[in-house]
Amino acid sequence: MLRSACLSLAAVLVATSPLCAQDRSAARLHELVEGLTVTPRVLIIGARPDDADEDLVAWLAREKHVQTGVLSLTRAESGPNYAGVESGVALGAIHVEEALAARRIDGGEQFFTRAFDFGPARSADEAFKRWNHDSLLANVVSIIRTFRPHVIIARFTADSGQEGHRAASAILAREAFDAAVDTLRFKRAAFGSPWSATALYEPGSGVTIDPRGQDAMRGESFAEMAARSRSQFRTMGFLMSPWQGSGVIQLRRVAHRAGTAAPAVSTLFGGVDTSFARLDSAAIPNVRRMLAGYVATADSARAALAEGSTSLVAGYLGRASDVVTLIRNAVPSCRHPSRDATVSVGPRRVCTPQFMELDASVDLMQSRADEALLIASGISFSVVADREFLSNRDTAAVTITAFNHGDTLVMLNDVTLSGGVDVRMTQPIPLPAHDSVTVHRLLAHLADAHPWWLWQRKDNLYPDVTTPVDGVPHADLMPTEWGVSGSTVPENIRRLSDLVATVTLYGTTLTTSVASVVYRDASPTEGVHERMVSGVPAVTLGFERALEWAQAGKPLKKQLRLTVRSFSDRAVSLLMKAPGAGGAIRFDSLPPMLDVPAHGALDLRVPLKGTVPPGRYEMSIFGMLTPDEYTAGFKTAQYPHLPAIHLFRNSTVNVQSVDVEIPTRLNVAYVRGVGEDTDVALKQLGVPTYVFNDEGLARFDLSDFTTIVIGPDAYETNRGLYMLGPRLAEFARRGGTLVVMSNPAAARQAGVLPFPVTFATPLGDRVTADDAGVRMLEPRNRLLTWPNVIRDQDWSQWVGARATGIPGSADARYAAAIEMHDAGERENRNSLLVATLGKGRVVYTSITFPQQVANGVNGAMRLFINVLSAGVPAETKVANANP
Repeated sequence: MLRSACLSLAAVLVATSPLCAQDRSAARLHELVEGLTVTPRVLIIGARPDDADEDLVAWLAREKHVQTGVLSLTRAESGPNYAGVESGVALGAIHVEEALAARRIDGGEQFFTRAFDFGPARSADEAFKRWNHDSLLANVVSIIRTFRPHVIIARFTADSGQEGHRAASAILAREAFDAAVDTLRFKRAAFGSPWSATALYEPGSGVTIDPRGQDAMRGESFAEMAARSRSQFRTMGFLMSPWQGSGVIQLRRVAHRAGTAAPAVSTLFGGVDTSFARLDSAAIPNVRRMLAGYVATADSARAALAEGSTSLVAGYLGRASDVVTLIRNAVPSCRHPSRDATVSVGPRRVCTPQFMELDASVDLMQSRADEALLIASGISFSVVADREFLSNRDTAAVTITAFNHGDTLVMLNDVTLSGGVDVRMTQPIPLPAHDSVTVHRLLAHLADAHPWWLWQRKDNLYPDVTTPVDGVPHADLMPTEWGVSGSTVPENIRRLSDLVATVTLYGTTLTTSVASVVYRDASPTEGVHERMVSGVPAVTLGFERALEWAQAGKPLKKQLRLTVRSFSDRAVSLLMKAPGAGGAIRFDSLPPMLDVPAHGALDLRVPLKGTVPPGRYEMSIFGMLTPDEYTAGFKTAQYPHLPAIHLFRNSTVNVQSVDVEIPTRLNVAYVRGVGEDTDVALKQLGVPTYVFNDEGLARFDLSDFTTIVIGPDAYETNRGLYMLGPRLAEFARRGGTLVVMSNPAAARQAGVLPFPVTFATPLGDRVTADDAGVRMLEPRNRLLTWPNVIRDQDWSQWVGARATGIPGSADARYAAAIEMHDAGERENRNSLLVATLGKGRVVYTSITFPQQVANGVNGAMRLFINVLSAGVPAETKVANANP
C-alpha cells in the first residue's frame, strides 16, 4: 500500500504481542503433543469480541485440542471504555488487543468481519438497515471458506427479543452455513472455493458440555481459565475473579449437512467425521501411508512424553515433522492462512473440498509438530532492534540470538528477516547444547502497520483489503497468489515483522516462523518491556486534539498545541504549509520552515484566528521534505494488560463552530463518566470546568460552582459517589444544579437521586435511531429555551443512539422536557427530567451528550449548555466571545 494513501485517512496502528513471547511451557508442549492428530475445526460466531463464550472456547481448544475460531461481527467500536477515554475506531483497536489477550489464554483464534459497530440496534432488521446484508453475508462466507470449520456455533438465536447485532449474527450464521456451498451466488474467484460445514448449533437443549474439568498441567479448571480470558476485556468492564466460572453449556443442533433433518446427537461432533480417514485422497499417491506413519509417530511421542523422556519426545516429533512436511509438499495450496503459509507450499491445483480439507488439516498438523519440536528441543529465538520505530529513510540494527537449552547439538542453517537486507548464511552455524549464537542483520524497511479494516466505510462496512496469507504486512508487493481477503486472516497470526529460521535438530531440518522484531527498554520501577518494532514516517505532526469547539460569529483566538516529532537518523528542515478555510479562519504566524533534530521533538503553539458561522471547518498542517509529504501523527495508548497501542490520525484539527450562548456565571464541577472527556469541549467554549473524582467532591468546597455533572456510569468507576447523595442534594438545595447523566444501576439505589426513577429493564430503555422523532413537550420549559432556544433543526445530524438507560417511570416531582422513542416502541417521556430541590435543580438525563459532543453535534451542545444552566438565574448575561 502507498504510504500517502495510508496516511490520508485516520489510522490506528496496533502493536500486537510478539511471537517470541509465545508459551514455551511444559503445559504447552503437552497440549501440542496431545493435539498432533486432532484436526477438527469449530467456528463460533457472535456480534462483539466479548461474545465468544470463553468457557466453550477453553473447553474446545485447551481440553479437546480442537482448532477453534471465534468470529466477531464488530470490534465494539461504540461500546463503553471503563479504563480510558478512547472511543470509536481507536476503542475498536483496543478491543482487538483485548480479544487477542483473551485468545492467548483460552486457546482460540480470533476473526473479525468488516462490520463497524454503529451503536445499539433493537432488532436484526434495524442492524441490516445500517449494514449491507449481502455484503456482510459474503464476508462471513469468505471466512468460513477459508477457515473451513466442520461445526459452526451461533452464540445467539435470531429471536425477536434478542439485541439487534446479536440477532443479526445468528441470522448470518444460519445463512452462511448454506451459502458457503453456493458458488452461483458467491463465486469462487471472489469468495474462495466452497466449503460444506457438517453441523450448525445455537443455544438450546440437545448437547450438554461441562467445561469445569481440570487442566492438570496448568493447575486450573477450564472454567477458571475462561474467567481469566474474559477478564481481559477490562475496557468493557469485565473483571471476573478466577473462581467465577459458569455452569454447563447447552447447544441445540439446528442444521446438518447429511440431510434436511438433524439426527439426534448427544455430543458436539455426533455425525461429524473427525477421523484421519477423511483426509485420504486418491489424487495424492501414498497419502494414506504417510498419514498412518504420522499417526504412529504422534502416538509414540505421547507415550514418550508420559514417560518423561524429553529426548525421545523430540526425536519422535522430528519424525512427525518430516512426515507432515512430505504431505504438505504433496498437498495443493488452497490459500489457507497460517503463520508459515509462504514458507512451505504445495503444488498449484484446483482446490476441491478434499484438497481444502487436507490443506487446512496439514497446516495445523505441521504447525503443532514444529512448535512442539522446538519446545521439546529447548530452542528459542530473540530478535531485538536498536529502536522501536523505523523511519522509511533509515535502517535499524537487529540482533538475532538463537538459544539451545537442550542437550543436543543443533545447526542453525539460515535466518530470514522480513524487511531486512537480504543476507543469506553461507554455511550452517553450530549451536551447542546449553549455549547460544548471535547473528546481526539490518532491518531496511517495515510496511505501514495500517490495520486492514481502517479505511473509508460504506454502509457501515470497512472495505475489503487484500492481505498476505501469512499475516505479515510485507513492504514489498506480495505475489498475487499469496493475497487473501483481510478478514479471513486470523488476528492471532498478524504481526508487523517476522523471522523465519531453518534449523537441523534430531535429524530433522525444519523452516518455520519463530519470532518478531522487538525493541527492549527498562525502567527501575517497571522492569524490562518489549514492544513491537513498527514502520513510521520520518516525521510526524499531530495536534493535541482533533476537535476544537468555538462559538459561531464571534472572534476566535485559540492557541493550538502541535507536536512535530522526528524518527529520522538525520536532522531535517521541514517546509510547513497550512491551507486555509476560505479565509474565514486561519493559522496565524506559522513558521514557514522548521529545523527538526534527528530523533527530536518540537512542541509548537499555533495561533488560530478568525470568525466563522456555524459548521465544521477542517484545518490542516503538513510538512514537506522532498519528495515526501508528512500529514499524520500518533499517540500511544498504554493499558497495563495490553501491549502499547499507537493511535495514528491526520495532522488536522476540525473546528466545530456552534451558535450557542453561555451564561457568564456558569462554573462546572465535572465527574467524568465511562470513556468520556466532555469537560474538554466545555473548556474549549470558555466554560470554567474542573474535573473531580468522588474523593474530590467529598473534600472540596463546592459553593463556587453553579453546576455539578455526574457523567454516564460514573458511579461504576467512582464507587464513593454512592456515599455522597446527601452532599449532592444539599448542593442543589442551596441553589446549585445537579446533572446526573445515564446511570441506571446507580439510579435504582436509594439516596442517589432525591426523587426516585424506575427502569423497565436492567439497562433501561433506549432510543437507538439517530433520527428518531423528538417532541418538545413544554415549549416554555427552561431547558428548551434558555440560554438557547432549542429548535427542530437541533435534533438533526445526531450520531448513534439518541438516548440510553432511560427510566420507565419517574416520580411526579420530575418534569419531562421531551418525548422520543424508536419507531414501533412505546412513548417515553423520561430521557430529560428536571426537578426543583430547594433553591436549585436536579436533572436526570439519558441523552447521549458525551457521544454527540465528541462527534461535533451542534444541537446537542446547545441543549447541553441549557441543561448545565438549569439553575443559573435567567437574568444573568451570556458570554459573547471565545476564550
